[in-house]
Amino acid sequence: MNENLDVVTDTKQTITLFYGGVVNLGRKMNDLSKTLKPFVGITEMSSADLRLVDLECVIATKGAPKLTKNHFNFRAKPEQINILTKANVNIVLTANDHAGDYGAEALLEQREYLDAAGILHTGSGKNFSEAFEPVYKHVNNITLAIFSVDTTRRSSAAKVDSAGTAYLSPDNLELWKETFADRIRAAREKAHVVIVAPHWGANLVNKPSNAVKKIGRLLVDLGADAVLGCNSHKIQGVENYKDRPIIYDAGDLLFDVGRRNGGSFVLEISADGVEHVKFIPLLVRPGQSRRAINSAPPIVKDFVALCKEFNTSVNMWGGVYCRNIVHAAAA
Repeated sequence: MNENLDVVTDTKQTITLFYGGVVNLGRKMNDLSKTLKPFVGITEMSSADLRLVDLECVIATKGAPKLTKNHFNFRAKPEQINILTKANVNIVLTANDHAGDYGAEALLEQREYLDAAGILHTGSGKNFSEAFEPVYKHVNNITLAIFSVDTTRRSSAAKVDSAGTAYLSPDNLELWKETFADRIRAAREKAHVVIVAPHWGANLVNKPSNAVKKIGRLLVDLGADAVLGCNSHKIQGVENYKDRPIIYDAGDLLFDVGRRNGGSFVLEISADGVEHVKFIPLLVRPGQSRRAINSAPPIVKDFVALCKEFNTSVNMWGGVYCRNIVHAAAA
């Protein structure tokens, strides 16, 4: 680590990845997006080299809602994909509890729209093997491999011979090891940096469960350079585990209900891994997210407290390019 925090001496080539958490384009968003600009003032999103979000809905016209107790069904009209293209979203994660809301037929239809729009995707497929394939992205001589996996909706899981999402039970660590050990190793042969993005944990909590923490640390032990989680709809802390970040939850980037303080992350990545993580405070409102300005300090203060529980250092005043530091952008 650079001992002098006021001087940056590392000149290795890096790229920036904006990680925005949950994006729901369905339900009320089908109407809200007609009058609201979805992303306002989030310059870190537009300036990043890559943009990654968890697509918590299905973009489709086919299928029937899978009505279950205490479960909402999110289906977006095909034209809603314009929200992603206009924001230059490069990659979406499709393993989550709403991807299968309208069945396998709709999930496969969504892939057609994403492919046509030039948006890469990972986390679902025609069968188990395809659902667990990572997506690869090459930018400025750095190649990323990104996996998407869900722990929340077993009924949408892909099988050996049927379509669905990449699903693993959160209670079976041995199965996680069996599933990801060789896959991460194989991805490493093609990519400089391997990222695993789990959709995990309970809704509306700001601390990860012990089961979630065990999975995150196991994925790093298996060779992941970063773990990017979401599902809670609330921001959780970042753990620096073996000099690799586990972002336990990025909350919502775009949702159709609720008024929340939120945030997104920018990861600065070299061929050696994640060098730096920056937290971007947001105001998340129905149909729109704004970069927090006047309200940024209390959002950052809450985030710092969440990170402190993991003994993660947070620099609130400037970017320091060393692996143990998270930079929280206050304004």
